[in-house]
Amino acid sequence: MCHNALDRHVAAGKGGADCFLWEGNDVGRDKKMTYAQVLEEVCRLSNWLRAQGVKKGDAVSIYMPMLCELPIAMLACARIGAVHSVVFGGFSAEALAQRVEDCKARVLITCSGVKRGDKRIGLKSIADEAVRLCAGRGHEVARVLVCENDNGLPKAETPFDASGGRDGWWQDEVSAHAPTAEVEWVDAEHPL
Repeated sequence: MCHNALDRHVAAGKGGADCFLWEGNDVGRDKKMTYAQVLEEVCRLSNWLRAQGVKKGDAVSIYMPMLCELPIAMLACARIGAVHSVVFGGFSAEALAQRVEDCKARVLITCSGVKRGDKRIGLKSIADEAVRLCAGRGHEVARVLVCENDNGLPKAETPFDASGGRDGWWQDEVSAHAPTAEVEWVDAEHPL
């Protein structure tokens, strides 16, 4: 799936063409990413996931708003043969915890926060509560990768525990990985 969505376009010489066109909540907040840029970010995240021990068939939970990083996370999971479980960014901690437990995800990818209209919602706080609920019921989430969305909630205002090694900032950790990653080929029936 990831190869068909990205690699083949870059190989065909279309790496400079627009892949993502994103518009944010507020006027003037927008972003464009080319196929080559998206492929590079997908590969970096794929390598980060592999470094966390995520492999073909494992599940990763994604609890994010509509940012470019959301489909990047989905494509990174597909690239390594992992199954992604996208949880709507408006769900409660209990609803998120149930979905994380159901798919047995050890990695949760989330965002600092989101802005809906004029209201800021701290997604990381909700994710923390969900992880706590999971732990109380016997399921451990080993890593929480947090993408800073400064428009939703700046890094400085986001709850974050760097001491235990569970939490990591996307912008810091993912960028440290190589911009290329091999595709894990899977059968057509493999769950995406």
